[in-house]
Amino acid sequence: MARWLTVTAVWVAMLILVLGQPHLASAATPEVQAFLGGVSSGPTTGGTGVRILGDKFADGAIVTFGGIPATDVMWLGARQLFVVSPPGSAGSVAVVVANPSGETNIGSLVWTYIQAGGVATATPAPGATSTPAATATPAVPTTQPIIGSIVPPSGPASGGTPVTINGNGFSTGSTVKFGANPATSVSVVSSTQITVVTPAGTQGPVAVLVTAPGSAVGGLDGGFTYSLSSPVVAGVTPISGPVAGGTVVTITGSGFLSGATVKFGGAFAPSVTVAGPTQILATTPPGVVGSVAVLIENPGGVAGGVPTGYTYTAPSLGLTAVSPNSGPVAGGTTVTISGAAFQFGATVTFGAAAATNVTVVGPTQITAVSPAGPPGSVAVTVTNPGGSNASMGGAFTYQGAGAGPISLPTKGLGLFVFGGGSNDDLVRASGCPVGTAAFWASDGVGGFIVYVPGTSIAAVNAAWNARFPAGLPASTPLGGRCQ
Repeated sequence: MARWLTVTAVWVAMLILVLGQPHLASAATPEVQAFLGGVSSGPTTGGTGVRILGDKFADGAIVTFGGIPATDVMWLGARQLFVVSPPGSAGSVAVVVANPSGETNIGSLVWTYIQAGGVATATPAPGATSTPAATATPAVPTTQPIIGSIVPPSGPASGGTPVTINGNGFSTGSTVKFGANPATSVSVVSSTQITVVTPAGTQGPVAVLVTAPGSAVGGLDGGFTYSLSSPVVAGVTPISGPVAGGTVVTITGSGFLSGATVKFGGAFAPSVTVAGPTQILATTPPGVVGSVAVLIENPGGVAGGVPTGYTYTAPSLGLTAVSPNSGPVAGGTTVTISGAAFQFGATVTFGAAAATNVTVVGPTQITAVSPAGPPGSVAVTVTNPGGSNASMGGAFTYQGAGAGPISLPTKGLGLFVFGGGSNDDLVRASGCPVGTAAFWASDGVGGFIVYVPGTSIAAVNAAWNARFPAGLPASTPLGGRCQ
């Protein structure tokens, strides 16, 4: 992989740190102050990791050692670079940082190449006006961290991925960064292995840096790639609801990002609230009977879900209203029945009598014409094809006089029909002399169900009170005559 990024500088104050304590060196010009590390040398074979500190480093900068480009340049921001020295000849050379715009540092940084087994003498870089204070540099460091591989090499941008870093030169107390963000749970297992947990990051490849306690740094440019977080659905509650939609469900899992969308089958949830990376609240859209996938898509197009996470159920057959809820005993009232799960071909009954002109307008509405019925309230029942039915008790009340003709005695004088009232009102309305009235109650279809022979008012009252202990219903048709 391409390993290192780059630097910026219009003016640059730089520090090369490999190992050891820094010491002050001369500056080539008044504008540039360079601080060289106590170790500013490496083998002629190259391959030494070097950290450069300064200012105004630009992404894409080139670093050269005596005119030879560094093999790797990792840009760690405007104030820091990490590079790997190229092979070179024994002796001191200038280290130059050049931004893409052409700006460079003045030649005040010096790197000394050491032949194997040799001792280097530091000299000023070309153009420098003084010699560094140190006359010799220590031997080539042997504790430079080197990263060989990172497993796994990628993970979600939300972080939290356990990672193993393999290489050598790792020491207790080392720190690890993914880009500019420190890793957590850093454990130096051995000099060749470190385990960490990735921090959160942004999509794309980032450098991985290992810094030893003495500031020696080893890195791998693009060593880890952050991918957009893939949402994972662990549960959906409730797991079912009506085909009409409108059920608020709680989706639990991980990797949920703000702005995520939710689909039930192929339909988007009309309302989605991302409560956090592990919970989403969503309202189901309308659907069809059966199980559907629940799919969460994070911004950027990465999605995850479960194939049969939610089940749409058919509503139960039921009645919610009958309007109007009353009509004459003769029938003929057109009513609208509201409810759910009505099927075409359904029948309707008022009490035990079948309604006429039944029209199933849709699964939630039926119109029908009431049949004739006795006074009082009756249940309205809807029966679907196949036999399933649902009733609403007392949903319709029959009112008024009976449907059939009133039959009266065929002999005698002073025949009359009285539609209700108190017993005394009935007697007075008959116009019969006291004690000479006889009464019959009609069953509404032409037959008599009660006969009271002529007697006193008190006796008449007692007889009718026995027949109607709760009082004489106003809708009871009566017949009578004078004896």
